[in-house]
Amino acid sequence: MVFWNIRVTPPPNRARAGVMPNFQTFSSTLRHLPLALACALVSPALVLAPLAAQNPLGKNKAPAAHTFAGSFQGEGMSLELAWNDKKSSYSGKLVVDGESLNVEASERASVLHGKFRADGEDYEFTLQARGDKFVLSSDGEQHELTRNAGKAGNQPQPAPVPANGGAQGGVGIAFEPKNGTLAVAVLAPNSPAQKVKVPLGAILRAVNGQRVQGMALEQVRGLIMGPVGSLVTLTLETDTEVLDYVIERAALAANGPAPAAGGRPKEGNREAPGAFGNQPEPPAPVANGALPAWLKAGMRATYFSGSASIPGVGMTFVEDDDGKWSNQAGKKFRPEEMQSSGGAGYGQYDFVSVAPDFLAVNYTSFVYADAQLATVARASNTAYSGDQNGLGDVWINPARLRAMREEESPGYRVRRLQYPLNGRTYDAITTQTKGQGSYTRYTYDLETGLLIAHSHSSVGKGMLTPNANGTSQMGEGVTTIAHGHLLSLRELKLPWMGQKAPNWLQQAQQLRYVGTCKNSLADGVMAPWSYQFAVNFDRKSGDCALATLNMRLEYGHGMQPQDSKSTVAYGPGTIACLWLDPRTVQNLQQGQVLDRDPITKSQVTFAGSDGRTATIYEQGQLETQSYTYDLQSGQLVATSVRTQQGPATLQIDVQLAR
Repeated sequence: MVFWNIRVTPPPNRARAGVMPNFQTFSSTLRHLPLALACALVSPALVLAPLAAQNPLGKNKAPAAHTFAGSFQGEGMSLELAWNDKKSSYSGKLVVDGESLNVEASERASVLHGKFRADGEDYEFTLQARGDKFVLSSDGEQHELTRNAGKAGNQPQPAPVPANGGAQGGVGIAFEPKNGTLAVAVLAPNSPAQKVKVPLGAILRAVNGQRVQGMALEQVRGLIMGPVGSLVTLTLETDTEVLDYVIERAALAANGPAPAAGGRPKEGNREAPGAFGNQPEPPAPVANGALPAWLKAGMRATYFSGSASIPGVGMTFVEDDDGKWSNQAGKKFRPEEMQSSGGAGYGQYDFVSVAPDFLAVNYTSFVYADAQLATVARASNTAYSGDQNGLGDVWINPARLRAMREEESPGYRVRRLQYPLNGRTYDAITTQTKGQGSYTRYTYDLETGLLIAHSHSSVGKGMLTPNANGTSQMGEGVTTIAHGHLLSLRELKLPWMGQKAPNWLQQAQQLRYVGTCKNSLADGVMAPWSYQFAVNFDRKSGDCALATLNMRLEYGHGMQPQDSKSTVAYGPGTIACLWLDPRTVQNLQQGQVLDRDPITKSQVTFAGSDGRTATIYEQGQLETQSYTYDLQSGQLVATSVRTQQGPATLQIDVQLAR
């Protein structure tokens, strides 16, 4: 098993007014098909000092009386209004001479101000109490209405106030995916977030101290959203510092009629462009156990992924003491030609564990290793976890997708559409984000909840380029374009898919494997290097365990060792598991092929048993891995990987340290 990781330690923090420093460090895993979080568009907010307990705005408020909720009757017309707690406004129907019209309204100074649409035109109206009557005024005319007493249950009632004491609010920032993270792309015009200059391009690292890497869009959005007036802490990282923004959530602005949840809006009832922050209401949580039938341990989703980088200038400057160009500080540079680059490959998500409260996948990326695009090499591995609501970008519960409304906002769009792919047409929903020099689109299948396509483009910072007359000018930055789409969804054919976790796993905190790494080019020249890895269990849930692998390669001869780290999920749907129920291999024949992948051409084979141990092979086009299990305990006691890298062959062999 080969894992690659890069750890980034931000520079020292500098506190600013209204902002607190954060002293955490973060690591990011290199992936060829990034699990970027789709954009999250939430409502405006205020940045305040971190004194929630003393801030009266953060306390629960008594629910206001909704004076105009109910049913009203007049000559030739009737009006029904209900309070919408999430919108902090009224909605309902006005029936005039038998024609039913949708109504949206809000209360100001004891007067209801509303609007409706008739014959393609928008009309405004007011409603106010006069004694025991109500007067509806519109377009210079007045109509007297009487509130209907009605039978119990017939009159629309105010929606129940949440236990938090108020409507839901957010923070007025639109995010865009960037290398597997969320970056600040757009600030709501004239919002408090804009006024305090939340930095564009900053990376969202945590919400209220909880790291967001690997979370699905709805999970992150659920953390940011909360009761209006309450505080939320966003940890943002820039190129120079990591800061905590303590922000008071604010309510969404009411920007006109909205389509019903899950339905395509009528053209005359579409939300107006420019209504920043008028996003779909968060869908209600899915009931425990409400998972699609296809979603089970052992399922594999495979995606094609390709990307390209195109420079905006033909030449740029590189610092060089012998260069013939110099800047005002006296540093010397030489011009260097800019090159385009690109690559493609596959990404596979293996669903390891599936339960309403815990889902886990192992993600493996493969890259093309030849110009003919006939051979792929394993490039990286990592694990992600989620729950019944979603798992990274790869899956969102269909119930949540169906509850999303179509919308149009500056920098953000949600649409339903028919999406043709792989010879079939999907009922799909797509989200699009446009930021400063960037564009991102994610498309999901409404039936399965799977991501079926994604695309992204961005333009980097401008670059200096030389002119023929000996001067320089600022040119465009590098444009990066990426695309991916679903190729297949299939079930792995492995006999241990239904196995349970062994008893020893509950007490295990760490497993260590030690051995050697050999390079064929160094045979007879130097001794094998020392190689070891430790499996540290981070979380156990049912028959699944999430672990961090800490790996070390020691070259000897006084050279600095190479350390790396990765995350892995072990469970019923894992090919390379730490345990194997011996009963699942009793009837297998030596050399029996258990599973073949039609895309990466890898296959899983039962190598055989000597009565004490059993070995499984996983063979790809350029690498072969083996896993040997003790037939008494079922524990993995030895593993090896043989990888072809150009003219060299790397061989790693390790055994369980007792």
